[in-house]
Amino acid sequence: MSDKTIRQVREEAGLTQQDMADKLGISRQAYAAYESHPDRVTIAQARRICSILGAEYERIFFGKFAS
Repeated sequence: MSDKTIRQVREEAGLTQQDMADKLGISRQAYAAYESHPDRVTIAQARRICSILGAEYERIFFGKFAS
């Protein structure tokens, strides 16, 4: 499985930024910031995002470090 960005996985899941924001209980702008700056997402939020998307957080947030 190749490493993908949050945006790519979200789009593959057929969700909009607003859908994700609603599921996370945050504004769309706050969620958009997660996609633009994934290094600023807390581990707790990263786990929630990946739970919603059915993805492994290591591959989305830390993929460049994976072996």
